[in-house]
Amino acid sequence: MLLDLLAGLWGAIPSAGVWQNAGMTSSKHISSADSTGSVAHQILQIVAQVPSGRVATYGQIAELAGRPRSARLVGRVLAHAQEYGDYPCHRIVNHAGRLVPGWEEQAELLISEGVTLTDYADGPHVDLRRFQWEH
Repeated sequence: MLLDLLAGLWGAIPSAGVWQNAGMTSSKHISSADSTGSVAHQILQIVAQVPSGRVATYGQIAELAGRPRSARLVGRVLAHAQEYGDYPCHRIVNHAGRLVPGWEEQAELLISEGVTLTDYADGPHVDLRRFQWEH
């Protein structure tokens, strides 16, 4: 059942070339489904808007996509994002600001954008009060 859901989500995502030319840099608040009806497309469109030096949470992206209780769905979509283009997935963190465990490049990319990290027992965290994207 989950595979059927995900298969339906991936179907309408445009190719990388389309995204590179789409100009997805505005900070427009997106609250309803796009014309394709694809939740995955909508999630990736929102992720593309998170500016350099800022982070968003999975739950924040889900809420902006009109699915406030679907943070895990956002994670599943982002796990496949590289198949559809170049998205700033490194700017998405959990509700506590924790980075993805085992993805060292995420920390490097965030630091290169000026985001400060703090080490905790469960891994590096971003101070959401300072760096969370205000959409």
